[in-house]
This record gives sequence, C-alpha cells and structure tokens, in this order.
Amino acid sequence: MSLRTSEVCWVPLSDPGFEHLRLRQSEVESEANGAIVRVLDGEALRIGYSIQVDAAWCLRRAEIAVEGGARLLLEADGAGNWTMNGKAAPQFQGCYEIDIQVTPFTNTLPIRRLPFVGDSPIDIRVVYLPLPSLEPRVAEQRYRRLGEGRYLYEGLFRDFKAELPVDDDGLVRDYPETFRRVFP
Repeated sequence: MSLRTSEVCWVPLSDPGFEHLRLRQSEVESEANGAIVRVLDGEALRIGYSIQVDAAWCLRRAEIAVEGGARLLLEADGAGNWTMNGKAAPQFQGCYEIDIQVTPFTNTLPIRRLPFVGDSPIDIRVVYLPLPSLEPRVAEQRYRRLGEGRYLYEGLFRDFKAELPVDDDGLVRDYPETFRRVFP
C-alpha cells in the first residue's frame, strides 16, 4: 500500500490567522490533520482536527477540538448514519460530510466524493460545525463542477456562493473573499 502526503497552508482574508493541513492518502483511506490559529469575532482560537475518510471519500471519523473549549467526536458509517461522542445521532441521518466553519479543507470532502455528471448541481446535507461552540446542526449545500479543477459551492443555509479552484487532490487553491492558499 502506497502512502502519499500533501501539505498546504491557508490564511483567512477577514481576520488574522493561519491553517496548516497535512493530508495522507492511500488506496484504502485518507486522513487529514489540521491545525488552525485564528482570531474569530475578536477571540483568539486554536483548533485542531483529524478527519478520516474511506477509499470513496465517505467520512468515517472526525475529531475536532478548540483548545480550552469544545471537543467533538463524530463517526459515520458511510450510509448516512452517525454517532456523536459515542452516542447515536439520528438528527444527522442522510448527511455524508461535515463543514467546519473556519477551514476550506471540508469543501474537499464533497468535491472528492460526489459523482458529478456534466455541470449538473448536486444538493447535499452536511453536519455544520460553527466555532467556537462546535454545536452541530444540519445545513443545506450545493456543489456544481464548472470544469477541470473548478467548482461552484453554494451555502444554501446562508445564501453564500464561491467559485473554488482546486488542485489535483481536490484541495482549495483560493476561496474568494474568504481564504488564500499560501503554501505551496
């Protein structure tokens, strides 16, 4: 089994901050580990996350922690069933991804998993994780493949749109008015 590692860094455009992501990929699973330091709503935060997906990029496990604050463990079976901190979480039935408020990485999850056909949009439900509370809720989103390495993301729950250019790993290169990739 071969293992490939990618590393990227992003900076937010609205507040001071920085994110480092290490993505390890194999034929059977991938794991993303992120470290974020960010000022959000006047509060300095350190956030760590670890996200594991299977070969089809279905989320299996996500651990998110705000230093000195909220911690969350989400596990999914790939068929839309979830547990939260070890207990059944039927409120997330039918969701296949998470969306952590302050990282462009979680856009990679649907970009890699969804079966895009032409430029037809695909509506999805995700487990949205606002910071610093990490109090999850279901959110509606839409993705559309615009062409090679370009996707339109729509956060239907907040009337937000962004065209996302991505690299060969599906990692966001630039997130207009939100994030800018600074490495590589």
